[in-house]
Amino acid sequence: MHVVIVENEALKEKMEDLLYTEMWKPYGLGREMRQALAMSGEEVSFACLEGEDVVGAMVLIVNGTTAEIRFAAVASHVRKKGIGRRLWEEIVTYITKHTKISTVELHSRNIAFDFWSSLGFKEESPWVDHKLYEPHGIRFKIMKYNFSTQP
Repeated sequence: MHVVIVENEALKEKMEDLLYTEMWKPYGLGREMRQALAMSGEEVSFACLEGEDVVGAMVLIVNGTTAEIRFAAVASHVRKKGIGRRLWEEIVTYITKHTKISTVELHSRNIAFDFWSSLGFKEESPWVDHKLYEPHGIRFKIMKYNFSTQP
C-alpha cells in the first residue's frame, strides 16, 4: 500500500470511481455531486494504492495559507486498516514541504467525526444538516487542523 499524488487521467478516473462508490452512490446521489460540491482553488488529489486499485482518496483544495479537504473516502472493504491516516500523513508531508498553509478545514460527517478528531482536527461548529444527507441521518461539523498548535 502506498500513497501517490494523482497526476494522470487513468488514476484520476479510478479515484473518482472510489469517491462516487463510497460517498454518493450509497445515498442514491449521482456522480454530478463531485462537481456540485466543488470549490475554487488549486486541487491536489492523493490516492492510496493497493496494487493497481485505488482503496483510498483525499482531495485537498489549496487557497493561499489555508486549505480544505473537500472529499475523502476509503473503500468499505479495507476500512480500519490505517489507510485514512496514511493519506492524511502524506497530505501533512506535502503541506509542510510545498506550501505555507497554516490551517486545514473540512466538513466531517458524523460517521467520520472520531476519525478526524484522532488526527488532531478540532470542531469549529455545531452539527449542520444538508438537505441531501439529512434523510440518511448524516450531519456535518466543520473541523480545523491548525499546524501552529500541533506537536
